[in-house]
Amino acid sequence: MKYRSTGEILGAGVSGAILRGIDEHGTQVAMKTLRAGNFTKTSEKMVKHFSREVELLLLVRNPHIVELLDAFEGPSSITIVTELLQGSGHETL
Repeated sequence: MKYRSTGEILGAGVSGAILRGIDEHGTQVAMKTLRAGNFTKTSEKMVKHFSREVELLLLVRNPHIVELLDAFEGPSSITIVTELLQGSGHETL
């Protein structure tokens, strides 16, 4: 696998937790996953939100905005992988 989670939760939002991950080169990343088990009546809206987030991150290349590294869909989840931002003691996606 290209990425693996360390299990450390960096934050949480409406769609779930943001976890610290490591890529195949040992670089730390942030991983945000929406799992089918979390789907509710608003799941279609969540998937659209995730898709829109990916679209926006693909359009923007700016040193002041988090960089999208990867996005992929599994059989029961959608994951967004971004650079891990570090500063002032807080990491974020």
